[in-house]
Amino acid sequence: MLGLKILMVAMLGQMPDDRGGLDEMVARLGANRYSDREAASKVLEGLGRPALPVLRAARESRDPEIRTRASGLVHRIEDALLTQATRVRLDFQRAPLTDVVRSIGRQAGFQVVLYPDNLRNWKAQRVTLRQSGTVPFWKAVDLLCESAGLQAFPELNGVDGPREPTFALTDATARPASPSFDQGPFRVYLQGIRYESDVRFGASGMPMRVVPMPNRPVVPMPGPGPIAKPGPAARKHLTPVTNEQFTARFLVAAEPRLFIGQAGSLRITEAVDNRGHSLVPPDDAGASKRFGFFSTMNGPVVQLQAHLRYPAEPGESIRRLRGVVPLTISSRGPDPLVVPLDAPSLGRRFTNPDVEITLIAVRTTSNTVPQTQIELAIRPNHRPGAVDPAEAGPFGDVYRPDLHRQQLEIADARGRLVSWFPSSVDSENARITLTLPTASTANSLRELRYYTLTRTTLNLAFAFTDIPMP
Repeated sequence: MLGLKILMVAMLGQMPDDRGGLDEMVARLGANRYSDREAASKVLEGLGRPALPVLRAARESRDPEIRTRASGLVHRIEDALLTQATRVRLDFQRAPLTDVVRSIGRQAGFQVVLYPDNLRNWKAQRVTLRQSGTVPFWKAVDLLCESAGLQAFPELNGVDGPREPTFALTDATARPASPSFDQGPFRVYLQGIRYESDVRFGASGMPMRVVPMPNRPVVPMPGPGPIAKPGPAARKHLTPVTNEQFTARFLVAAEPRLFIGQAGSLRITEAVDNRGHSLVPPDDAGASKRFGFFSTMNGPVVQLQAHLRYPAEPGESIRRLRGVVPLTISSRGPDPLVVPLDAPSLGRRFTNPDVEITLIAVRTTSNTVPQTQIELAIRPNHRPGAVDPAEAGPFGDVYRPDLHRQQLEIADARGRLVSWFPSSVDSENARITLTLPTASTANSLRELRYYTLTRTTLNLAFAFTDIPMP
């Protein structure tokens, strides 16, 4: 028992990356004493990301206790990493800007790029950045931007078709900075506050059509046709309607290793101007759904807007603006299930602990524009008691992410990713047809990759202060 305690202290303090120590700690998951098994579990869970490779391998152990504990630890660590910031080390002395950008991306586990990549001054620019220990990813970005005159460009982040997850930086003079709020791997940008007011006449604001009736006065009705000119009596009874729109627009950006989508409506919990007036609308008017189109959510960026109440005598600024965004968060696991896209694979079943995939057909259509279609049967093997966060709660059907887009990749014979879209989904028979925009022969396609997702939900809170009132 004393030896175990010494090993625990050493691993937590000085040897987090020692593979021999990790292997010994994993072996302790099957120790005879319950207290030893529990202690080893706590140490491995505390190590987090460095323990994942050996724990994933331990899921194949012959010892059922090690298999069970290792599997549970993998899920707990992966779930925790979804809401923890990636840590980055900054130790650069007059290093080329391009080298610094690549280093930050390599440490974060996704591509960090300069946009556009052909500016001459970037190739010659040198950067000095030194921080003790490691810093959260978003702080590293801010320090780099301040040092090199850059600005994050979150609208370009994420997965666009077959591209790998990326984080874009651009020249700071090319776009203004926005107020932001950080929590773990997430950043909330306040993109703008907008107020507009207009006056409308008539219930619908439509032209008035004249309908003549025998022995009756002219009756205005909505619809196209000649416009009736109001007489003096009509002018006295005009009832103008004032329409006001007071909104705040937000962008939620995650580290590009994550996919995010809404698990519910954004809610403004507090909004007060500098004169003490509440700007929170009554009832549910402050709840806002996704800004723009209700499309699938496949990347690390979501745009939203929320309604506010404009006071009769507004102040000069919004002193406090707070809210909550319920998010669904997911991330790809390592080692995807690979399905070869060749003739011998047709009709075969490919399995891992999470899913069974059957390759049904690879065919070329004879439409006006030839296309390639890949038909699959995908049957998940859910863990007992597992709950899909996208289906939990009242917002599952409205905010459901496109999991197929997150989980599936198609690679050609040269290893390049190929664009595709789901052209047919048969949920009852667990079938999906993927269509490639251009015709591809069996020889030009290599494989389909299926990634297991780690998923969770989070109520992401944000707060801004001293925002100018429009």
